Amino acid sequence: MALAAVGILRLYGRVESWEILNRRTLATCLAGFAFVVTSSAALEALRLHSLGVALPGAPGGVLGELLSGFVRAAFGFTGGTLILIATLAASISVFTGLSWIRFSEKVGLGVERLFGLVRSRIEAKRDREAGQLAAQVREEKVEEAKKVFEEH
Repeated sequence: MALAAVGILRLYGRVESWEILNRRTLATCLAGFAFVVTSSAALEALRLHSLGVALPGAPGGVLGELLSGFVRAAFGFTGGTLILIATLAASISVFTGLSWIRFSEKVGLGVERLFGLVRSRIEAKRDREAGQLAAQVREEKVEEAKKVFEEH
């Protein structure tokens, strides 16, 4: 499903150009997808080995069991997990064309805008409360002035 979605999105931008399929980008995309599948299967087999599942096979399948055994023997449990997470992140980038720097910049921009929005709403609420308090004080002074004026 993910492979089909990425393929459609990649081809959608090139609908009007003559070169619809570029073999290098397609091969790179397929290689990235293969690495996503293998690294996620190995990561699942490595980390979810104690999960009781109702499926006939273990988490990660046969490929995950094979690769996680090699990774665990070569790098250990924690080192293998870190290697597989880095491989998964890099292969997602190759598969989708995602730039992690642009992604982190957009997430940071979103957090910054959210912080600014919350801050401005808090300040607006404080301003409204101060305005209501000032209006009450002003109304009290006007009432006092009316009483003084009526007495004279």
